[in-house]
Amino acid sequence: MAMLHLVVLPVLAIGYVALYRGVRRLAGWRKETVFVPWEDVVAVATRNMAVTVGGPAGIGWELHILPPDPERPGYSLAGAGISANVTSLQMALMQWELIRRYMEEGPEAVPESADDYSVAWYREEMARQKKRYEREGKPFWHYRLKCWMELGYFASWYTEYRVNHVLPKAAPEGWLAEWSQPLPEDEWAQPSAELTELSRQVEAAYERGETFLDLGPIEQRFGYDAAGETPKAAYPSVPFAAHVG
Repeated sequence: MAMLHLVVLPVLAIGYVALYRGVRRLAGWRKETVFVPWEDVVAVATRNMAVTVGGPAGIGWELHILPPDPERPGYSLAGAGISANVTSLQMALMQWELIRRYMEEGPEAVPESADDYSVAWYREEMARQKKRYEREGKPFWHYRLKCWMELGYFASWYTEYRVNHVLPKAAPEGWLAEWSQPLPEDEWAQPSAELTELSRQVEAAYERGETFLDLGPIEQRFGYDAAGETPKAAYPSVPFAAHVG
């Protein structure tokens, strides 16, 4: 079991990633960073269920943040988007509402970001759990063994590595800093009247003491009709720096 977790599984995971990237390069695929207008971004919550010979098992939820294909209404842009596991539909709604408020109202509208799933977070979590187990008079080594078998430390290290070394290469060197410079006010993109009105009504509902779970389907409640979409021009993109050349 120790050899399986320390040697075999990491080798299989790294080998799969290397093979996948090699096949993509042979096929001529290229990674690109795509810039999508905020109004075009959509969120979808899905429920996954594993079916075994004994019946349904392993029901879980995922939150997908997707840019639709501008040339094919009703379809998402191939290869683009982010997916994250969530514990329930309510958690998916909470995650999306935090992202929406951050994008439309600014950083002051959401709580401070947490350093979740980094190596420091893992060590702090182990310390918290150790105190809890000691307080309850339970053996802590059971919990630590479970985390070890689930590669908990490796997952935290790999998450931190991707944040610090992989994601910053999503655009050519120096480009992100240049792109982040503020634009003159006359060049600011303005949201549509429909989105502005929806945001205003949601903010008013919050001020009345309602929560996002109380609001229900926003489009139905406030009479917004998103039907009749037409194809648009393709989104701008730049090469993914790590794979240029």
